[in-house]
Amino acid sequence: MDIEITSQSAMLETMTIEELRQLNEEVIATINHKRKMASMAMKARLLPGMLVEADHPRLVGQTFEVVQVKRTKANIRNVEGGPIYSIPMSMLSEVVTS
Repeated sequence: MDIEITSQSAMLETMTIEELRQLNEEVIATINHKRKMASMAMKARLLPGMLVEADHPRLVGQTFEVVQVKRTKANIRNVEGGPIYSIPMSMLSEVVTS
């Protein structure tokens, strides 16, 4: 793994600024595409009343119920009550109940 990273770093050193800008644009476009696909996949699975967890430091360890699914976000409320949060779907994960 270290050899692979070293060879990648060496390759980046030889690239021109224009080539690096183009590479950066492609990387950003790929990241945005993957985030959008993950969000669409989560939206397809989410339904009001479903239990989820949020990947956020303030909300760690809490279980939430989906109140409403919007275009890019979902409104969630703690199962024990409290405020409604509007969270991007990429930060949500389903609660596995056994």
